Amino acid sequence: MRTEIQRFCRRLTALLEPFARTLDHAIPELHASASELGLPDLLQGLDANREELARLREKISGEESYLLIFGPLKSGKSTLMNAISGSYVSEVSSLPAYPCLVYVRHAAAPYYRLTRFDGSTTEHSDNPALQETVRDAYGDLAAAVRRAEEEDRTFEPTHDHPAAIERVDIGLPATELEQAAAVLVDTPGLFAKMRFGYDRMTRDFRDRAACALFVVRADNLFLDAVFEEFGELLAQFSRIFLVVNVDHSKQDLEPDGRLRPSLESSDPSRIVDTFRSLAMSASVREAFEAGRLQVYPIDLLQAARSVLAPSGEAPPEPEPFRRLVGDLEDYLNGSDYVREFREDTLRRAHRLEQGLATHLGSGGDDAFRRIRAAIDERKRRAEERIAAVDQLREIDWDHAFARPTEEHERLLRADAERFLHRLHQQAADALAGWWETGESLAQLERDRLAPLLRAEVGAMEEESRQRMHLLLSAPNAGANFTPEEVGALLTLGINLNDHLPDPGKEEGASAARQRVPVPELPVDEIPVRRRWWDYLLFRSAVRVRRSVFGPPERRDKPVPARVKELRLGTDARSFLADHLKDQVLADLVEEPRRGGQEYLRSFVSAYQGILEELVRTQRKEAVADLEEARLADRRFRLVEQARASLRESFDHLRTGLRRLAGSDGGDKPAAKG
Repeated sequence: MRTEIQRFCRRLTALLEPFARTLDHAIPELHASASELGLPDLLQGLDANREELARLREKISGEESYLLIFGPLKSGKSTLMNAISGSYVSEVSSLPAYPCLVYVRHAAAPYYRLTRFDGSTTEHSDNPALQETVRDAYGDLAAAVRRAEEEDRTFEPTHDHPAAIERVDIGLPATELEQAAAVLVDTPGLFAKMRFGYDRMTRDFRDRAACALFVVRADNLFLDAVFEEFGELLAQFSRIFLVVNVDHSKQDLEPDGRLRPSLESSDPSRIVDTFRSLAMSASVREAFEAGRLQVYPIDLLQAARSVLAPSGEAPPEPEPFRRLVGDLEDYLNGSDYVREFREDTLRRAHRLEQGLATHLGSGGDDAFRRIRAAIDERKRRAEERIAAVDQLREIDWDHAFARPTEEHERLLRADAERFLHRLHQQAADALAGWWETGESLAQLERDRLAPLLRAEVGAMEEESRQRMHLLLSAPNAGANFTPEEVGALLTLGINLNDHLPDPGKEEGASAARQRVPVPELPVDEIPVRRRWWDYLLFRSAVRVRRSVFGPPERRDKPVPARVKELRLGTDARSFLADHLKDQVLADLVEEPRRGGQEYLRSFVSAYQGILEELVRTQRKEAVADLEEARLADRRFRLVEQARASLRESFDHLRTGLRRLAGSDGGDKPAAKG
């Protein structure tokens, strides 16, 4: 009968091994790139599938049957393991068992291996050395659990105590295990305080077991709490062997004070009958009546002693124990087990197939298409940004700011006549006021004309500044960019108005006003009137001017109003007014124009520098982004190749699994006997 299981395991192994090699080859490539490409789900999923595949391969590689042993603490699980294996497996003492899984299998030479949650392993030469290490580890574990409880959090061994023992593997020369090709697995006791992650690990491992043995002391057989998890065991296992651990040395007290053998020691089958008739739940009774649950009242201590004691000293082997061992052998070598082994293995293979299909089937294609599209879009955007930078570096700045310059010039020309008319009128008023006083020519220049001209130039400058502010506050500071240049700015997401200085706050706004000097009137050209006595005394016009204004280098001689009227008259007033209009005022209206041109040149230079810095930064970022996108593209192609290889191998695996599941010839169990 083992031949049928071997044939089935070898056919399944032939299907799984090629895919396992492909997966082992692909996983490192995926680990190197998947997280950066936004594929953590794929990576985590395939890692989980890989672990599931490893467990399935482990189950079928040795063609071994796993027998899981459950039961409360101190129920006799270790004693049962000693009896079944025919070897001293674990120390039976009052010390609570360490909450880890213990695997016991046949081996030509004994070995004892501890595996911890941090991945480290420790080899021991014999069982006493193993037990000493476990006792020491128990104290460390208990302390770590207490610390977690004091901090009011759930104890997690991988985080709180990585040195905790995860599993113990024991290999012993055990003929019984070798013949049955079985592995005994002792689980942490039910109700154990320190079960934490071991409970989940035990549940995960149940799929790998052929059947379960549940051990309970006769004293606890009628306690409901003992069977709280029994319904779950019935759902997980096709066959459960319930071992009721009885004590044949137990005695009860008679009314007269004498001791007599208790019912547990004299007729343990009656305890089982009572349990079956009164205490079985509906689900347990259903399993019992269907033959999935069998009950064995056994004195496990006596059974283990009969197996382990030297020949001649061993007591007779209890009949219920012989029946248990025989039923186990019949089950493991019978057609029922072959069928259940096959169904269980194929069920796990189907679950593995479903998990792989999530990531390697059509369901994963959408995620890959989205990533492919995102990488292509990232490359396209980076290339567009680089092209946009190159476009902006070719801007013709004279052409770009020709319109603001021309508009500024046009408006200044239009305002020049208004400025001149206003200046001429105010200069005439200043002259008229001076004419009525005895002020000197220097006072006219310094106290009347200079403040007037500075004020007017300041007003013109302010109007020019406001106009420039309006022109430069337009989008892109009024620059006349080409449609391609505007598109490049949009591509780069640059809004120049967010970076340019405020044209209304330019430094030197009063520069033109500060450049207005005190006007010096041409005193030697001012017309003067010579009276008849001037001619009589041969006084020239030069002498008359000196007598009126004083020496040319001083110009501060007071000129009474009567003298101004007598010596200067209408001709001098007209001359001074015309001179101011034609010489002084005409030059002044050019100051705002020159100031505007200077500021515009400075502004455009700053504009160009700011844009150049922006595009330099943008190009550097775009080039880096393009490199990253190209690297992502190369990585994605490798991931695609790895996934394509996995998909091809997975398709072969899926086809083979379906054929194997549908076959009923080569794998059909032969009739027993």
